[in-house]
Amino acid sequence: MIKLSGVSKYYKTATGVSEGMRNISLDFKLNEFVAITGQSGSGKTTLLNVISGLDSYEDGELFVNSLETSHYTVKEWEDFRAKNIGFVFQNYNVIDSYTVYQNVVIALEAQGYNENNKKERALELIDRVGLTSHKDQKTSKLSGGQKQRVVIARALAKNAPIILADEPTGNLDEKSGREIMQLLKEISEDKLIILVTHNFDEAKDYVTRNIVMSDGNIKEDKIIGESKIKSEEVIIESNNNNDSSYKTASVIALRNLKATPKRTFFSIMLVIFSVMIFTIFYASLIKNNNSVASDSSQQASIVARNNEYLTNDEIKYIKSTETKHIRLDIDYSDYQVIYNLNNTNVNAFFQTTETLSKKDVDGELPKNKYEIVIANHWDFEIGETIKLSQIIESKRMSTTTLNFDDYKVVGKTNDNYYNSHSFRDIMFFINKDLIFDNEYNFDNDAFKYDEAISRIDIYGSDRQEVKLYKKKIANQEGLRFIDDYLIFEYEMQFVDSTLKLFLWAVLLFILSIVFLVLFHIFKNVMESRKKDFAVYRSIGISEKEVGITIVVEQLIIALIAVLVTIIILNILGFTVPFFRNLTRHLSIWDYLLVGFIFAVFSIMLGLRYNKKVFNITVIESLKEDN
Repeated sequence: MIKLSGVSKYYKTATGVSEGMRNISLDFKLNEFVAITGQSGSGKTTLLNVISGLDSYEDGELFVNSLETSHYTVKEWEDFRAKNIGFVFQNYNVIDSYTVYQNVVIALEAQGYNENNKKERALELIDRVGLTSHKDQKTSKLSGGQKQRVVIARALAKNAPIILADEPTGNLDEKSGREIMQLLKEISEDKLIILVTHNFDEAKDYVTRNIVMSDGNIKEDKIIGESKIKSEEVIIESNNNNDSSYKTASVIALRNLKATPKRTFFSIMLVIFSVMIFTIFYASLIKNNNSVASDSSQQASIVARNNEYLTNDEIKYIKSTETKHIRLDIDYSDYQVIYNLNNTNVNAFFQTTETLSKKDVDGELPKNKYEIVIANHWDFEIGETIKLSQIIESKRMSTTTLNFDDYKVVGKTNDNYYNSHSFRDIMFFINKDLIFDNEYNFDNDAFKYDEAISRIDIYGSDRQEVKLYKKKIANQEGLRFIDDYLIFEYEMQFVDSTLKLFLWAVLLFILSIVFLVLFHIFKNVMESRKKDFAVYRSIGISEKEVGITIVVEQLIIALIAVLVTIIILNILGFTVPFFRNLTRHLSIWDYLLVGFIFAVFSIMLGLRYNKKVFNITVIESLKEDN
C-alpha cells in the first residue's frame, strides 16, 4: 500500500541544511495501527508529512500501490490526499468559526460527496464519535477531547483508507486520551492508522506495531500485536473535476461569510466606507465635467415655439415640472402693475408671503388674506391698518382695477431678510389669495395665460440642474428652450478639458490611496485566517478551490458593499441637498462602473493573497499559526 525506499528529507536553515530524516525504508499495510515514537526532533512528524505529501522528499522513493510518487505535482498530491488520507492533529486544527456539523461536512464536500446523502452521512459520523448533542455548536466552544473527536469524524468523512495522527492526545487529559485511542483502535479495523506519539505507554495497549526513530533514522521496528493485514491495493483515485471546483468553493465562501458575522460585517462596512468616499469624489468629478466654468449661469427661459404667447395648457404643463431644485418665474412684462396705497399710486414690486420665513419678519406672518407684511423702510407700524388696491394695465386689454379693503400690517421685514435675499426692492408681501386662485392663475376672469404670457424664466440651483431640466422639456411639442449661456460654454471647452484631466488625475490618486488602505487591512484579516486555509488544504480541498473561495468571498463583500452604498446615497439624495447635488449626476452606468472597479480590485486582492498562501506548505502554515 505505502512503501518508502531510502527516503531522505532535508530542511534549509539560516546556517545551512539540516536533516529531517535519512535513508528511511518502510512498508505500511491496510489494517495496521502503527505507532511512531521517539524523542522530540527524531523525525517522527517529518515522516508523517512525507507519507501524506504535505512535505516533499529529496532522496529515495515513496511508492503508492507500487507507483512512484517522486514526479507528483502539488495538484496530484492534493488529489491523493483528498480521497486517501484523513488527518488528526495534536492542535486539533478545527475551523473554530464552524459548527461541529460544518467541520465534518466540509470534508465530504472536498471529495464531491453526493449532495442528497451529504447531511445524513455527516450526522452519522458525528454520532459515531459521540457528539450528536453538540452538532450545532461552534467548535471554539468545545473541550480539547471534543475537538479531537470532531477531527476524527472529519477524517472518517472522507472514507479514506489512511489516517495520520500527529500527537492526537498531546493536549488531552488521561481520560480523554484513552477515549481517543480507543476510537482510533476501532477505526483501524478497516484502515491504516499511523500514529505519532512521544508517549508509547499511552498507545501500547492499542497499536499493532511500533516504529522507534532517533536522529532521523529508524532505530527499531517491531510487531507488538495482532492485526489482520491486507495487502490489496485500496488507494482511491481522485475524481475531482473542474466543474465541481467552482461549486464547492462558492458553497464554502458563503458558509464562511455566514459563520463569521462580525468579521463579515466589519469587512462590508469597511468597503462601504471606501466605496462611499470614491463615489463621492467620482460624482464630484462628473459634476465638474458637466458644469465646470459654467456655474455662474443658472438661468434659462421657455418660450412658445410657434406662437407669440404660451397657451394655458402649456403653462400648466411647465408648472407641473417645477421642483425644489428648479424655480419657475412667469414673466408678466406685458402687464403694468400700479398699487394704490391709501389713495396714493405707487410703482412697487411685490411678492407673495410664501417666499418669507418666520426668521425674516419682525412680528407675524399673515394668517389670512387680509393681513400684510411690509418692508421695514416703510413708515407704518405693526398693527396699523392700510387701504390697498391694485391696478393692472395690459398691452392687449383694458385697465382693470382689483379693489381690496383694509389690510392689517402684521409684520415688517428685518435685517436677516435683506442680508440673505437678493430681491431687496420688494415693497410689500401679500397673501397669494388676494390676486391668484389655487392654481396660481389670476383670480379674475379678465386675465388668462394665453392672453399675455409669452415667457417663463427658470432658475436652477446650479448649472447642471438647468441642463437636466432642458432634457425634460426638450421633446415637448410647442415649447422652445432658450439657453444663452451655451455659447460661453463652447468658448470655455479648452479650459474645461484641462481642468477635467487634472480632476481625473486627482480621482485616480484618491482611488490608489483607498485601495492601498483596503489592501493592508484585508491582508491582516487574511493573515488571521491562515490556519483555516491550511486546514482546507489538509483535508483535501484543492489549491484551486481554496483560491476560488478567497476570491469569491472578497467579490461577494465588494458587491454587497457597492449595492448598499448606492442605496444609502440615493436615500440621502432625497433628504440632504449635498448628496442630491452629487447623485443626480450619476447614471446607472456610473454605478455599474464603480461596482466593476471594486469587483476587479477584490479579485486582484484575492489573487494576491493566494500567491502568499500557496508559497508555503500546509505544514508550514499550520506551524506558523500554532
